[in-house]
Amino acid sequence: MNGCPEETLDGSINVNSQHSEIDPIFFNGNLYFTQEYLDDDNYSEILKLSNPLSEDNKLVKITELDFPDLKIIGTPSYYNNLETGFLEVYFSAINTVQNNKNKDIYFAYGNEFKFNYPTALNEINSDFNESMPKISNDGKTLVYVSDSNYDLTGSDIYLTTNTDGKWNPPILMSDNINSKYDELYPNISPEGDLYFVSNGYTDLNNYDLIKAEKKGYNYWSYGQLLPYPFNTEYDEQGFDFDDREIYISSNRAGGCGNYDLFNFQRCRTGKVILNISSINSNYKPVGKLEIYSEDRLISVLQIDDNGTSLDLTPGNYYFEFTSKCLSNGIIKENFTIPCDEEYEYEYNLDISIPEPQIGNFSFEEYNIPFFVGGYFIPNTSKNLENLKLKFKYNQMDADSVSFVENPKNEYDESSLKVDEALSKALDFLQTKVDNLASECSNSQEIVKVQVVGFSDPRPLAKNSKYFGPTINDKYFNFNAPNGISLDNKLLSKLRAYYTAKYFENELKKNPNYSSVSFRFVWEIRGLGVDPYKGTTYDFNRRVKISIESVIN
Repeated sequence: MNGCPEETLDGSINVNSQHSEIDPIFFNGNLYFTQEYLDDDNYSEILKLSNPLSEDNKLVKITELDFPDLKIIGTPSYYNNLETGFLEVYFSAINTVQNNKNKDIYFAYGNEFKFNYPTALNEINSDFNESMPKISNDGKTLVYVSDSNYDLTGSDIYLTTNTDGKWNPPILMSDNINSKYDELYPNISPEGDLYFVSNGYTDLNNYDLIKAEKKGYNYWSYGQLLPYPFNTEYDEQGFDFDDREIYISSNRAGGCGNYDLFNFQRCRTGKVILNISSINSNYKPVGKLEIYSEDRLISVLQIDDNGTSLDLTPGNYYFEFTSKCLSNGIIKENFTIPCDEEYEYEYNLDISIPEPQIGNFSFEEYNIPFFVGGYFIPNTSKNLENLKLKFKYNQMDADSVSFVENPKNEYDESSLKVDEALSKALDFLQTKVDNLASECSNSQEIVKVQVVGFSDPRPLAKNSKYFGPTINDKYFNFNAPNGISLDNKLLSKLRAYYTAKYFENELKKNPNYSSVSFRFVWEIRGLGVDPYKGTTYDFNRRVKISIESVIN
């Protein structure tokens, strides 16, 4: 570091010298730049610094771009073309054989050790100077500088796009970007924003780093001056960046002399503010939040309230929120912290916990008989087998055989669907029990379960009687003594009762039910004849269940 002071300015890179280090280009982990020897007839050479921020770096001179007849001006811009497998390079040069002092843009391809002889990009070159080319990360856009309108507006930025391997006619950037002074060193960031250097954005006429945000196809916002430390009262001449770092050439104080290279964090840290809420106030927003960058876990937070926040560097992320309070157990979503050089970006991460499985539940999608004709116990495969045995061994009441259908084998297939339907409803209720017993639930929540029974429109025989055990159930508020006269109204209520009783008996097997059973309010109703006009009476013999959570 010949000529450098003992203490250099923060950000100074350890290749700086009393000469000028300008036009940095960052590519494949290496920093390329031009070193100018102003006291030696403007001699310059292109250098490469591997691992620029490491103490174990290595500085070498670029020789693979030494072409006869061409004097390269400025640092080349590189692009890895994955389609062709070649490394492409774009640069500005003067053809010394043609005795043409104009700078033109050239293109070559090859690998990092050898390139083919360059081709002039005549699609964009003119009789004026074209220089400072920079290829975008996707290889589809090339920005560069031309002085074709120098007398009026100084050096201006142009843009061209590539279609099917050919460069389209260049476009002069609008006055959103170009001023009446010089615009130099254009560059497109990984996010698509346009950066450049200009001396037309302040009254001081010094060269500053400008940013214009991408707003649409080939359209950017008005350029805005970047803050310190990117800009100073001195001149900035060239820059480049990777995802998180920016490399700047500047003649600011504290360097080694003339123009020096400096490195800074490009983007301010983003603050993620977690707003976790529940669609239904019955359920608390609790759970575990995991944040990933690509597939790398970077943060784990236990969430038990709102107001949590964390700092993240700009980039693409996704989170996984797991909670017992979620019906499917997990919420996944992508989010992005954009790069902002001036302000700390605040990102509100809104996680809304959907309501667990509550609300209306109906068997109406099952077009099957839930009861044998005249019978009141649900037609599950187990209950069906018991009813068959009663008929087989003459265990039925003498009067009941006159109105209760002998099932034989008629309901074997449909009973399996009844098993499925009741299992679905039971799983629904079991989930509700577990939610009530968990930390998710509001302690004032009450669950109302209504079971409604129906019968088919055929009247029962006059001597029909209820032949089951006497019912005196205070919990379900239902009484039905053995031998009471039976009609369709009572039959439909018995069906509602025995269905509800089936669920209650199964729920009692859940160890959580005893602690939350007081929060279940059961209502059984018999509406008599089902108003549904089906093709057969079988489908009228059914029950309907609705479940509703309310705050007491």
